[in-house]
Amino acid sequence: MTRQGRRFVRILAAAALLAAVGLVWLFGIEPAILTVTRVAYSSPDLPPAWSGRTVAFFSDLHAGPGFPLDQVKRVVERIRAESPDLVVFGGDLVDSATPLEPAFLIPLSDLLSEARGRLGSIAVLGNHDNRLASERQAVRTAWADAGFVLLENQSIPVDGIRVGGLAESYFGRPDYGAAFGDANPEEFRILTMHQPDPASAFPAHIVLSGHTHGGQVTFFGYPLFAIPGGAKHPYGRYDLPPSAAGGFPGMLFVSRGLGTFGIRARFFSPPEIVLIRLVRE
Repeated sequence: MTRQGRRFVRILAAAALLAAVGLVWLFGIEPAILTVTRVAYSSPDLPPAWSGRTVAFFSDLHAGPGFPLDQVKRVVERIRAESPDLVVFGGDLVDSATPLEPAFLIPLSDLLSEARGRLGSIAVLGNHDNRLASERQAVRTAWADAGFVLLENQSIPVDGIRVGGLAESYFGRPDYGAAFGDANPEEFRILTMHQPDPASAFPAHIVLSGHTHGGQVTFFGYPLFAIPGGAKHPYGRYDLPPSAAGGFPGMLFVSRGLGTFGIRARFFSPPEIVLIRLVRE
């Protein structure tokens, strides 16, 4: 073999090795990573009792073959270790591959029941939870059994603040007025909605969303595809107009979520739990 031929073979072998490593990372390693993102939000509107408290936000489990119970257990253990005051889930507990039998859903609910917050635990539906009547009913039962309050265009008081959840927008109708119609306009508000793009239209101090998976498979962090309902806010922290928070700038945080959909792969978009520390200025 000529020198050029040997060089070509070495280049080809290196490329094949790099591709193999990339595929192992894409399908085997990154989807199983669990990261924790810590965020601080300060506001003079925050009740003094809430200063220093934490909110744990997780989303998009897609529990089932792509995110089995052992991975759910790791998430729950990490949330418990942080001892959050409030726990919020942003939708898509299940998808079309999730076993809807009690043999899977009961252990899932048992695990999730251990991830509750000291002052409250709430969840909203995602589009995969709301696609079929069977999925919707399974999710509602699972959250009830886990001790979470499922909010759909509703809000509840939690020790001096108001926490609300909207219907997802693919198969449902978000109705902010219904959710906060009886709330004190001066209350500090945390709002959860699955699809993030309409967030700036809804007055709240903090809006928490998922849905996008951060792109799931990205070009080194940049989403390759626009996701309806999340194209404008694919991942991370965004400022909301002051009018959305009683004259004080609000925050939208879009999580990468935890599970996968379509293919069990992630690239530069690892699974994530978000921990928000609240501070009164």
